[in-house]
Amino acid sequence: MTANGWLQFVIYSLVLLLTVRPVGLYLARVLEGGRTWLDPLLRPCERLIYKLCGVHADQEMNWREYAFAMLGFRPQAWY
Repeated sequence: MTANGWLQFVIYSLVLLLTVRPVGLYLARVLEGGRTWLDPLLRPCERLIYKLCGVHADQEMNWREYAFAMLGFRPQAWY
């Protein structure tokens, strides 16, 4: 491995180690339904998308709805 390769590896590792804790705390807060500093910017966009798609954020899917959603999702080949 060249010196440039090692330098890139070290920089990547440092950036990864420095961002693990803040990103983890942010994700934990989001998944628990807490408020984050991005809420004023992203919440209106999320509400608009939910409204356009007919999604009710306060309502959970039952197993049949989930099964039909999984069967209806079919990834397309990009080649």
